[in-house]
Amino acid sequence: MRITQAHLENLTDWINHEKGYPLTAYERDADGILHAQQLHILVRRYSGRCHVEQIVNAGGGVRDLNHGTARECYEFLRGMQEAIMLDQRAERYAA
Repeated sequence: MRITQAHLENLTDWINHEKGYPLTAYERDADGILHAQQLHILVRRYSGRCHVEQIVNAGGGVRDLNHGTARECYEFLRGMQEAIMLDQRAERYAA
């Protein structure tokens, strides 16, 4: 299966929603100035590679969580998704 940008965005949207992170990378204030949303996870493509990044400050600074081909980033995000689902299952059974 070919991995498209939509596959990667669907996974990052799910992860951001489940973790309670902001759903958009940037938000415009009343003055029209863009502000980065801290902790948002996103996928960017540049330099011929795919990069999974997390915004770490209000200025838009990011940390690279993973980089590689689209398939490698997809597998990384699927691993994050599985870990979140396992945590939720463990919390459900612990109660």
